[in-house]
Amino acid sequence: MKHKRDLYWDSLKFYLIFLVVLGHFLELHLLQHSDGRVLYNMIYLFHMPLFVFISGRFSVVRDRSKYLKGIWRLAKLFLLFHGFQFLIFWLTGLESNILHIFSTTFAMWYLLSLVWWRIMLYYIPEKWMMEHRGHLLSASVFIALVVGLVPLSKQLAFQATWSYLPFFLLGYFSKDVDMKAMLHRIPYWVAMTVIVGSSVVVYLWFNKPLHDLYFNTTYWASGVWHLKERILTRPVLMVVATILGCCVMRVSPTVKWLAKFGQATLYIYLGHIFVRLLVIKLINEGYIPNRLYSIILYAIIVTFALTWLSLWQNHRQSH
Repeated sequence: MKHKRDLYWDSLKFYLIFLVVLGHFLELHLLQHSDGRVLYNMIYLFHMPLFVFISGRFSVVRDRSKYLKGIWRLAKLFLLFHGFQFLIFWLTGLESNILHIFSTTFAMWYLLSLVWWRIMLYYIPEKWMMEHRGHLLSASVFIALVVGLVPLSKQLAFQATWSYLPFFLLGYFSKDVDMKAMLHRIPYWVAMTVIVGSSVVVYLWFNKPLHDLYFNTTYWASGVWHLKERILTRPVLMVVATILGCCVMRVSPTVKWLAKFGQATLYIYLGHIFVRLLVIKLINEGYIPNRLYSIILYAIIVTFALTWLSLWQNHRQSH
């Protein structure tokens, strides 16, 4: 029996994948300007924790054979796209150390982390996990906080996998919870006030590079003098990401035609990585402007173009 898709979650996934594309495109702008820093920091405060939460919610093992094939499919996609990206970097001189092929640069960490998380769900009995979910969530939070002390960073997505694990498990344990009913207990105006208020706080006090937002580096990355600061920052960011994520889910509208686009998030995620390289080339050659409004426009065009391409390809295959 085919599982009926929920338009709310597909709509939310589309909003989030657009923020992923916009965030990565904003990085091109921030190299020379800072007027998009507030928008960039606000996006990174919640979008990937919320994306990981949704990934956990829909990582239910219904058919073990199909689930294992799905894991292998993700692994093959990672090997293919990560290898292709590394080859491009190698040929263009952006990368010179062959050992860095084991490091998940840019957006590739998410695919590999998803593989590790789903392997975990495949081998750990669901009944045991649900019976001990409180302990497992507590343990995952503890691991996420202490893993930053381990001298491994992007190698095989080590830091990101363990740092985002609480959000993945939280999503998985919510699979039988009516999240929409729960979220509607939050007044709409309260959720909007939190989002707007957070933007104001970021504008006034955190309009600067915040590398801790990525959850993918060790506490030692900024030197021993910043160790205490980074240890204290991660739990704060985890709490903020949870609160903002709930508020964003509360105010996100369900739009039927956008929900259809939300079914193509994986292809948008993979495709925009290479389109971004083309945009970098065009900006560096002076063919297109590198202003905040133009960067937002590029993100919109790329997101919808990749979505239509994916839906067109699926339509062809179904016929």
